[in-house]
Amino acid sequence: MKLTPEKQNDIAKHVEDTYNDYSDRLTPRKERMLYILEEYSTFRTPTSDKWTPDFKVNKAHEIVQKATAKIMS
Repeated sequence: MKLTPEKQNDIAKHVEDTYNDYSDRLTPRKERMLYILEEYSTFRTPTSDKWTPDFKVNKAHEIVQKATAKIMS
């Protein structure tokens, strides 16, 4: 099957437009997923006093780690 240069250009343009369209549509979802991953990975409690230390608490992370190990074994 032989394609003319015009047809090849049309195909390349279609592929480029489709890729750009999907990239534009996925950007908001990717940003939401990155935010969720950041919140999942670490959680800092705000301190009310200077002498109170910051510490990380993330029960969801602990639960996933424990459950994943049980599921995989």
